[in-house]
Amino acid sequence: MRTDKTKLSLESIENISERMPGGFFIYKADENEELIAYNDVVLNIYGCADRASFKKLTGGTFKKKKRFGSSIRDRAPAMFLAILKRKCLLQGGDVITADTKVVRASQYDHVTDSYKKAPLSCRIKTVGGHRVQRDLYSGFLLKHVSGDNRTIDRAGCNLGFEAFLQSQEQCINDIRASGAGYPACFGF
Repeated sequence: MRTDKTKLSLESIENISERMPGGFFIYKADENEELIAYNDVVLNIYGCADRASFKKLTGGTFKKKKRFGSSIRDRAPAMFLAILKRKCLLQGGDVITADTKVVRASQYDHVTDSYKKAPLSCRIKTVGGHRVQRDLYSGFLLKHVSGDNRTIDRAGCNLGFEAFLQSQEQCINDIRASGAGYPACFGF
């Protein structure tokens, strides 16, 4: 049974997930693979109008999802990505891929146009004199991958950076104001 503290943490995660630029879900890595949190983009990908219809479709888990015959875990990541791509295209969305080994979003700084490797434990980095949460910033950079899927559009990053900083700040302030706990790996 979930405690009030756990419920608040899940609410914080769902709050963050709604600001993510794409589908986002968390599930328990056990035999039941219970879906814990997911954002509205996931609902759209699966063609569901609300959380109740998504829960009915999935049964609250990916493991028992009859439409695919077995769990996503057993067929991931290639099958999951193929399904996700098909669902996005069916919903009128677009799928943009990136060669992550070349792009190296977690190491890139669009202001200096340089790469700097940092340990995984380092969750905050400074970009153009601003402190950014590394994973959120990586998502921002991946949103600006050029058509070749190997380079980042610096001009696009420069145009959207202030909006990213405002969204990041609002997200962090909302989480802190909620009084809910959040994992230390968030880095703030």
